[in-house]
Amino acid sequence: MSKDKYVAFMMIGISILASIFVFFMGILLMLPVDISMLLGLLGFIGGFLYMRNYQKLYGGRELLRLKGQCHMS
Repeated sequence: MSKDKYVAFMMIGISILASIFVFFMGILLMLPVDISMLLGLLGFIGGFLYMRNYQKLYGGRELLRLKGQCHMS
């Protein structure tokens, strides 16, 4: 898997996990389903923006350290 594909899958994966988490938090707070779905959409956008700026926030050293731990071919 190329580096670009890996980064793209990480961005989408974290965004999807964030949206699911925020959706269920809305359900647990007893919000209506449509509001929870909108919160899930905001969670997806927030997760995507977080991963987009991850390298700027934490610097390249952390990203390189994490990359060294995963098994990429």
